[in-house]
Amino acid sequence: MMLNPAPVGRRALGTAAGGRWLPWVVLLPLLNASGESAVRSPSTIGSRVIRLCRLTALVTIVLARSAGAQEPIFSVAPFPQTEDFVPSVANEPSAQMPLWRDALSERGVTFDVSTTQFYQGVASGGFDREFEYAGRADYFVTIDGERAGLWEGAKLALHGETRFGNTVNLATGAISPANFAMEFPLNSGTVTALTAIKYTQAVNEDLLAFAGKINTLDEFVQPFAAGRGVDSFMNMGFTFPVVLSRTVPYSTWGGGVALLREAVPVFIFAVYDTFDSPTTTGFQEFFTNGVTIDVLATLPVEVWGLPGHQSIGGTYSTGTYDDLQRTPYYDPILG
Repeated sequence: MMLNPAPVGRRALGTAAGGRWLPWVVLLPLLNASGESAVRSPSTIGSRVIRLCRLTALVTIVLARSAGAQEPIFSVAPFPQTEDFVPSVANEPSAQMPLWRDALSERGVTFDVSTTQFYQGVASGGFDREFEYAGRADYFVTIDGERAGLWEGAKLALHGETRFGNTVNLATGAISPANFAMEFPLNSGTVTALTAIKYTQAVNEDLLAFAGKINTLDEFVQPFAAGRGVDSFMNMGFTFPVVLSRTVPYSTWGGGVALLREAVPVFIFAVYDTFDSPTTTGFQEFFTNGVTIDVLATLPVEVWGLPGHQSIGGTYSTGTYDDLQRTPYYDPILG
């Protein structure tokens, strides 16, 4: 049982025993309203004896009633049981928010959001010594066809992205962007775009086919490079082969096939539209300037017990380009 508060103006002298309150007035002559001694002559032997007798009587009454009732003088209220306490918390909206992801995942739909922010500057050299703040957000939606009630081996992947702020890519004076992640979907302003709608069909464990609007930077997956400038290196020179930036668009329509070894792509053959359309549908320019053929082979190797890989790839395009035409990946004039 819980202790109740003492009467107003007095200290907590009452004690619960046997379910009844003991008379706190036994000590009333001993204390004044502030809790200090009310006896003005503590040196008097008689007053001390009287005080001691009253205290002894109070303790005797408390012990007698407690023993008769077989209840403790003081008790602590038990903590609420789990089944009584948890539901009141679980019913809160904030506690239920993660549950919708589990419900969607059971039906084959996963949704992931990430945000990356940059504060970067040029300490020396370059065109301008300045510091800039920028950021981006990425939204990934994946639908598993089999778990969604469609058919086995089907998967639909969507990638939306937002960029905002200013970068120092032009201030560095370098051809290769120092902040590669902030080049997309456009290299300036505040932009939100759906850059990938890719459908993949697994033919068997070692072969799959894909088609749709392809985010080619997402498709460039290497063990030690790649990362879109977010998960690994920031500079384009360490993230994406600069030589491919002329013929390979960033977000475009296309399709291809991939051979797998232990669920890892070891050979990819793809055909893309040459027109880059990250912020548009791309239907108006659909294959109006030829196609780009992309081939990539990757072989995992082990050197002195250390993991590694060897890759060889290339592109061929039937499109027409200007010598210094800006590409989605970098500007050969401004950098």
